[in-house]
Amino acid sequence: MRKIILFILISISVFSEYKIENGKVYYEDKLIAEADAVTFDSSTDYAQDKNYIYYTEKKIEGADLKTFEILYSGYSKDKNHVYYKNNILKGADSKTFDMVHFGHAKDKNNAYYYGKKIEGAEAKTFDIIEPCAFGFSRDNISVYYEDKKIPGSDPETFEILGENGYSKDKNNVYFENHIIDGADIKTFRALAGKIAEDKNNYYKSEKISGKK
Repeated sequence: MRKIILFILISISVFSEYKIENGKVYYEDKLIAEADAVTFDSSTDYAQDKNYIYYTEKKIEGADLKTFEILYSGYSKDKNHVYYKNNILKGADSKTFDMVHFGHAKDKNNAYYYGKKIEGAEAKTFDIIEPCAFGFSRDNISVYYEDKKIPGSDPETFEILGENGYSKDKNNVYFENHIIDGADIKTFRALAGKIAEDKNNYYKSEKISGKK
């Protein structure tokens, strides 16, 4: 829920910064020299006029107005390319590109997290981990935190522990994409904030103290 609210606030803040004065278009007081004030529309997080598509003050080079489609989390596409904010997402296939969850997307070849390719992810089986992703995703091979593979992770037994980056499976306990060495899998649990514990120790992303 917090990520959804954050996304909405970011979207609002982007397109609310446009203004038109004396027949010229500005973004945060930066002149968009090529923008056409008469046809300029900033009602979404991508602005558009009769000639171009814009993200913030930057024109998206090569964007096709007729087929341009706004997705979310900064993604968009047209018949030729996929874009993240104002840049072409290199290697992405516009025909098969689709959103998976906030920040997560995939096409026939790859998976992505906020515009970054998730190296090694198997696109065919890639999905977020329900019910709440908190940056975690998986395929039939591995588990990922944001755009990084979690080493040694087992997708079948993987379990998210709270909202602050902790997780575990049959092999290890993890903080974000790192193994917490020596943590006891069976008794490990997340507490308030970034604090966690098992039967032997307390943790804050790593071991911070013993219980004895």
